[in-house]
Amino acid sequence: MFLSKLLSRFKPHTFSSDVNDPIHVGRSFGKKAIFVGNIPQSGGEFIYMWRNVIEQISKKSFHPKTCLMLGVAGGTAINELQKRFPDIKITGVELDPVIIEVATQNSFFEVGKNVKIQIKDAVQWVATDNTEYDIVIVDLYIGDQNPAIAGQKPFLQKIKKLIKKEGIVLYNCHFNKLKEEEYVAFRKNTDAVFSEVKELFEFPKNKILLMS
Repeated sequence: MFLSKLLSRFKPHTFSSDVNDPIHVGRSFGKKAIFVGNIPQSGGEFIYMWRNVIEQISKKSFHPKTCLMLGVAGGTAINELQKRFPDIKITGVELDPVIIEVATQNSFFEVGKNVKIQIKDAVQWVATDNTEYDIVIVDLYIGDQNPAIAGQKPFLQKIKKLIKKEGIVLYNCHFNKLKEEEYVAFRKNTDAVFSEVKELFEFPKNKILLMS
């Protein structure tokens, strides 16, 4: 791939990115994981998280055929979706080409006929995308925080327009118990835009919300 020569200049499993802090492959909770700086982004504990979430939505006689994934990183959610829904077609939008290169070179996920990756800004993507999807996954992070724009009503309204009538949004939002007012403000925005919002999963520093 086009970044192979670039990646070869750095130490094994440590990569430089113009978008993120240095990226490295290590282990978290006994599983291979991708870190940005010292913060795990994919693999590790997130395997359990996404497996749990996908299992919950699959129990509702929900058989999605299409998914838009905003923020791909190491593609942990892609793997869990494909295990549960083998025929699902996934469009991933990721700003950082290096993290995609790291993920594919280290076998975190595979790009194929049912998985297409777009190296684009997710906010710009949703502004122009007119496709409707069964699932939209919002997994946008700068370090351990969602970008502020991704929690505002205009962005959420655009996301809502991208789901089919029976479609859902899975939103991985940051959570800081010491700054709980941030989460409260975000929930006010989600509740103003979507008819139903519920928490599916919680870690100490993030929550997965289902919105429809």
